[in-house]
Amino acid sequence: GAAGATWTAAAGTHTVTATVDDVDRMAESNENNNVLTKTMTVGAAAPTPTATPTPTPTPTPTATPTPGTPDLVVTEISWEPASPAPGDAITMKAAIKNQGTGATQAGVIHGVAFTTDGNLGSAVWSDSHTASIAPGASVTVTANGGAAGATWTAAAGTHTVTATVDDVDRMAESNENNNVLTKTMTVNAAAPTPTPTATQTPKPTATPTPAPTPGQNTYGADANPTGNPIGGGDGYKNIVSRSNADFIVDTTSELVSALGSAQSGDIIWVEENANIDMSGRTSTIRAGVTLASNRGEDGSDGGRIYQTSAGSRLFTIGGQNVRISGLRLEGPQKGTSASGSTNVGIYTSYRNLEVDNCEIFGWGNAAIGIAGTGGSDMKTGAYIHHNYIHHNQVAGLGYGVCLSSGGVALIEANYFDYCRHAITGAGMAGDGYEARYNICGPNWITTSPHNFDMHGTSSGSGAIAGDTIKIHHNTFMGTTSQMPTCIAIRGVPRDGAYIDHNWFYFTRDAPVWQTGGKSGISMTNNLIGANGALSASGPIKYY
Repeated sequence: GAAGATWTAAAGTHTVTATVDDVDRMAESNENNNVLTKTMTVGAAAPTPTATPTPTPTPTPTATPTPGTPDLVVTEISWEPASPAPGDAITMKAAIKNQGTGATQAGVIHGVAFTTDGNLGSAVWSDSHTASIAPGASVTVTANGGAAGATWTAAAGTHTVTATVDDVDRMAESNENNNVLTKTMTVNAAAPTPTPTATQTPKPTATPTPAPTPGQNTYGADANPTGNPIGGGDGYKNIVSRSNADFIVDTTSELVSALGSAQSGDIIWVEENANIDMSGRTSTIRAGVTLASNRGEDGSDGGRIYQTSAGSRLFTIGGQNVRISGLRLEGPQKGTSASGSTNVGIYTSYRNLEVDNCEIFGWGNAAIGIAGTGGSDMKTGAYIHHNYIHHNQVAGLGYGVCLSSGGVALIEANYFDYCRHAITGAGMAGDGYEARYNICGPNWITTSPHNFDMHGTSSGSGAIAGDTIKIHHNTFMGTTSQMPTCIAIRGVPRDGAYIDHNWFYFTRDAPVWQTGGKSGISMTNNLIGANGALSASGPIKYY
C-alpha cells in the first residue's frame, strides 16, 4: 500500500471499498461491476482513570488521516519551435497537474505519451519525471524518447497532437478517464509543386500469384476461407455498384466537392479511368460515407487517386462506418529513401473503418494508420482486407498498416510486398491486431524490413509490446539478405502474442525475435523453410 500492507484503525464507522482489476490491466465484458463496499465499526478505547478526585478530561483523539488518491490531468500542450515549418524537429511538452486528494507516488514514472496523427509509428514520450506531485501541484515534462527519436518531424498541414498522462497505467488514480488532452498544430506548407499538365495513367502492378502451401490448406494463407482472392482484384465479389452511387466523379474538383457534400449512407463513385490529383491536399471522409471504384470488375484496375508532393496525408477519416473500396491510392514515395516529410495514405481514429479491394502504394510513412480504436473486438477497430499493399518502404518508416495509441484492427487476406513492415504497432497499452490469411511476398529490400512488428514502450515493470497480437495462417515468402527476421516483438505483450499455423520460407535465423523480455509469446505449429518442415514449438530468438 501507500504506507504499508495494513491500515491503522481509527475509532468510528468506516466504509471499506474493494476494487478488483483496479488499474484496468485486463479487458472485461463488464467494466462497471468491479467494486464492493462494507461497513466497519471501530469502538473507542475506554479512557484511562486518574487517581485524583477531579478527573482530567480525556483529550479528543486526533483522527488518523485517510490517504487520498491522485488524479493526473494534462492542462496544456506546447512545442518548440512554436511556429514550425515543414521538416522542423518538434520537441513536445506537456503541463500535468495532480488535481486529486493525494500525492503521486515517488519513484514511479509519471509518463506522458505524445502522438501526432501525421507521424504514425513514431510517437514520442516523456518518462523521466519520477518525483512525487502534491495535490494541486503542476509540473511541465518534455519528450525525451520515442519509437524513432525524441522529436517529431513536422509535416505540412493541420495536425491533432494528443498527450496522454500515465499512458500505461503505472499508478492508480481517482479518475482514469481524464488523462488525455488534444491540441491542433498547424504547419504551414512550402510553395506547392506545380501540377503537371498531363498525367499518364501508369500500368498498375499485377497482384502476384502465391505458391501453393503444402498440406490440406491447414498452414499459411492458402487456408483463406473468405471466398475472395488474397489481395483482391480479379475475382473479388464484393464490389460496390456504380448504379448505387450518389456522386460520380473523375476530376479533382468533383471529388473535393463530393467529399464536402456527402452525408452518412452516401456513395462517392470514382470512375474506373479517373486519374485524380490530390497533391498538397488532406481531405476528410465523413462518417458513414463510402468512397469506391471497381477494381477487379471485368479486368478493371479501378479509379486512381494520387499525390506527387511530399508532406501531406491523403484521407482523414472523420467518423465511424467509413468504407474505401476498389481504388488505387498512389503516394509519392515508392523508394527506400525520401527527401522532406513523408506521406500517409489513410488515417483514422474512429472505429469501423473498412478498407477493401484497394491497391495502396507509395506512402513513405504509412499506407494506413489506425489510432485509438480499441476497447472492442479487432474487426470493430478497423477491417483491412483483400488489398494489395506495396512499395511503402522508406527507411525508418515504411508501414503498410500502422497501429498506435490503443489502435486495433483485423487485417485479413492482403498481399504485402516491398514494405519495411507490412504491419506495425507502436507498442502502447491497448495496441493490438489479428493478422490472418495474408501473404508477405518475396521483396523486402529496405533497412531492417521484417514483415510484422510490435514496438515496445517502457513501463514501470519493463517494456510492454501492446496488448493482444494474433498472427495465424499467413505465408511469409521473404528470404532477402536485408531481412533480420519475419516477426519482431519488442517487449512483453500485456495479454500475449499468439503465432500459429503460418508458413515461413525464412531459415537464416529464427523467424520470430523478441527483445525486452522472454515471455508472452506462444509460437506453435508453424511450417519453416520453402519445403514446409513442421515446427511444433518455436523457434524464437531472444536478443
